[in-house]
Amino acid sequence: MSKAHLEKTTKQRLPRWKSPGLLTLLGLASAGGAFGTTLPPWITVNVKDALQHATVNVPGSDAAPGVSALALVALVGTLVARLASQKIRYVITAIMALSGVGMMFSIWSTMADPASAARTNVGETTGVVGMDADYTLSAWPWVAMVAALMIIVSAVLIGIASRSWKQRKAKYDRNHGVAVPANSHEDLDEIDTWDSLTRGVDPTDNR
Repeated sequence: MSKAHLEKTTKQRLPRWKSPGLLTLLGLASAGGAFGTTLPPWITVNVKDALQHATVNVPGSDAAPGVSALALVALVGTLVARLASQKIRYVITAIMALSGVGMMFSIWSTMADPASAARTNVGETTGVVGMDADYTLSAWPWVAMVAALMIIVSAVLIGIASRSWKQRKAKYDRNHGVAVPANSHEDLDEIDTWDSLTRGVDPTDNR
């Protein structure tokens, strides 16, 4: 490897925090983690009156259904952002950030009024709505709050760092009647390489 090529490679190397793979992983982990927090019980309801005694566990998916839906939006957005163009990526990351904000609002509403969040589950279990009961919150809403915050952070980081990511080439040169990317082998990213291979072109021929 020549010295000039080594210097070129060093200049093109992205800082660790701008790595597409790392930020994509962060977004997926945050969205997947947020969805996972809705599976365990968020609220434990102890119903005690003269007629019956019951304990009702309300999972996060029932207490705050919006969290599950918005987590899926963020999850899909993270995947699409990796392949989208820069302009579209800004829109996607904005939607991801808004999803995180919406999740935090839904979580906070549940924590502020657990009785309303658990009303449906309590009614289905006891057959009575509006009974006196004790409501206990678990730690999972707080974990979900952290995951929602991480979704916002990952969206902002992807929006900023993606300006340095390689863009998919739109122009092609002709080589023996087959379209191949105009950039050199050193500049090919994984998407360009895959496109060349699917057309039956060896991407290393441009060395």
